[in-house]
Amino acid sequence: MDQNDPVDMFEYHAHIMSPDDSDKHLGDTLNIEVHFESHTGEPIHNINVEIMKDSDSSIVYSKPHHSHIHEEDGVYHYTDQIVLNDSNGFTGHSNWTLTAKVWGMAEGEGEASETLNFHVHP
Repeated sequence: MDQNDPVDMFEYHAHIMSPDDSDKHLGDTLNIEVHFESHTGEPIHNINVEIMKDSDSSIVYSKPHHSHIHEEDGVYHYTDQIVLNDSNGFTGHSNWTLTAKVWGMAEGEGEASETLNFHVHP
């Protein structure tokens, strides 16, 4: 490591616990569970969980509404649910990517992310 390289003081990680990458069906309820952590114990400043349709990059889910959560303990557990239906933007015969991101105070600072791909059947 070059001594001029910035040290990642956060060592953030995002771990998608749920859903898994198995195929889903319209009408299913997607349980979202993500474990965010700093391996150095630094605060979790910002998070985002997003679901994007692969074919056109349209985003049908992006939460929390305000990414700044400032969790002092360095660990944050995010949970939510969304029904896979037309009114929520989901269609059958489609591929999706769920991305979970965590970062420091400044945009991109110490950013870490994890992605998961899944297919939705009619």
